[in-house]
Amino acid sequence: MLSLKIHSDKKLDPKKCFDVLVKVCDNEMMFSMKLKAKGKDLMCLVSDSLGLREMSYFGMQFEDVNNDFVWLVNNKQILSQKVKCRMPREFTFTVKYYPENLTAELIQDQTIEIFFSTVLNNITCKDLFKNLSGEEVAISLMALELQTKVASCAINMRSEVDAFTDQLFKKYQITKNNQNEELFNLQCSKVKMLSKVDAELEYLGLAQQFKCFGVTYFNIKRNKTNKCVLGITNRGINVYNTTDVYQPCFNYTWNQISNVSFSDKKFMVRMVDRSMQDFIFFVDHVKTNKTIIQLCMGNHELFMCRRRPEPREMQQLKIISVQARKQKTLEREMMVKEREANEVMERRIEEQRSLVERLQLECQQLQQQLTLSQDALVQSEQSCDLLSERVMLLEEEIKLLDVKVKQQELDLYKADMASIQMEQDRIMYERRALEAEILASQVVEECDSRSKEADQLRLEMMEMREEELKTRNKYRQLLQLFTNLEKTKHLQQKLKHLKSEIQVLRVDKPSTTATTISNNHVNNNSSHTNNNNTKNDVKNIADDDNDNNADDDTMKEFTINGADDITGQMTCDAILSNNCSSNTLIGKLLQYAHL
Repeated sequence: MLSLKIHSDKKLDPKKCFDVLVKVCDNEMMFSMKLKAKGKDLMCLVSDSLGLREMSYFGMQFEDVNNDFVWLVNNKQILSQKVKCRMPREFTFTVKYYPENLTAELIQDQTIEIFFSTVLNNITCKDLFKNLSGEEVAISLMALELQTKVASCAINMRSEVDAFTDQLFKKYQITKNNQNEELFNLQCSKVKMLSKVDAELEYLGLAQQFKCFGVTYFNIKRNKTNKCVLGITNRGINVYNTTDVYQPCFNYTWNQISNVSFSDKKFMVRMVDRSMQDFIFFVDHVKTNKTIIQLCMGNHELFMCRRRPEPREMQQLKIISVQARKQKTLEREMMVKEREANEVMERRIEEQRSLVERLQLECQQLQQQLTLSQDALVQSEQSCDLLSERVMLLEEEIKLLDVKVKQQELDLYKADMASIQMEQDRIMYERRALEAEILASQVVEECDSRSKEADQLRLEMMEMREEELKTRNKYRQLLQLFTNLEKTKHLQQKLKHLKSEIQVLRVDKPSTTATTISNNHVNNNSSHTNNNNTKNDVKNIADDDNDNNADDDTMKEFTINGADDITGQMTCDAILSNNCSSNTLIGKLLQYAHL
């Protein structure tokens, strides 16, 4: 950023002057002004400092005490226009009026540069290209902006160009993809031969195609409810809807307007043609009407000047500018050619330098290789001796290895024979295992058959035990019968004795009969006792025969003997208790003997 401080030739009293800071594009200029200095004095200082002759397009903009940006009036004192109290006072030198054809009407390079800076700021800050152009126009503007930087030598290095390109894509909000990059590179190749001023003029020519280019907008009211937008242009006055500020509803050209005036917040536009209705609208502030009327007057004056013959001074200025531009174009072409020639020469020099460096590097490498080869030769000679010794050692090792190989072959042969023997043993073991399995199956079958035979023998043994039990029972019965037979014989003897006694009794007295019966009763008791003893002897014999089945046989013997005792007891008691005849007694005895 350039900062300049300029004073007049005469020294000014600090108490009677004030400092002014003027911003022009990216530069700043500092001036000391008198307290009573007017706006046109500041404009003259700026024009003299910049060398501008086309001052009719520019104006001074400042921020007032209400924080609004307004234009400086040239015919009024600076300090009387409510400039915000700052030290120094700040102003911006910028474009106020736009010509109808920028590329044809702008003459000086300084004018073109200021217009370019102003339009560039408006386009990128207000995003005008988003609604009024496609990506192709935006990419063309990007390429021209890059060319202005490259042509002015602001950026030279490839890395700086790439960084600035990335900033342009972000600033213009263009997606950086392969297609857009190819289009951008194509546009850059088309404009790479343009000078800085030509690139700026091309940029302004593209920007002039926008419908909102060079339009200053104001919010107005036709009445209390009808709101719209007023646009002041270099061709006339346009009226827009609030929803669309790019397509005017209707417009009035400067040659149709005869007079403009305002009264407080009311603004009136009178027409040359009386049949046309005057245009009247209202604004919110009086200062807005002042700004509108300034723009109307300045644009109308420029509109009329463009339709009058150009002054001789402007013609000479255009001729000088065209010649200077041609001269600059020739100089640029020569400079481009020289640059290309220098680039070719530098490229050749660089190639030669690289070739020399490569050759030097190759020489160094060859020298290093030669040194290495010599070292390798010495090492090879030393290694030959070592190798010869190693060969001898290797031969001895080979002999040892031969012996080991033969030993290993022998071991391998033995291992093979052992494996064959193992295979034969395995086959034999498998055969034996098979035979063992067959034998085991036979043994299992034999065991099954023997188990069946054992079961059969167990059944037969049980049957034999049953038969043995039956035989023992029969034996007991036979013993019982034998005992009964003995009892019968004893009873027969007793009967014979009784018969003999009965016969005796028949002969003797009746008194002897009772005595005889009592004796018989005693004899019968002794016989019964003897009978019981005989039965106990039989029981002991049966117990001796049945030692293996003591419990069961004892119970049965007890039952049988008990029954016999009870039967004998009952028989004897019956015989002794009844005083029956001898025939009856003999019959009962015979019946008992039979049983």
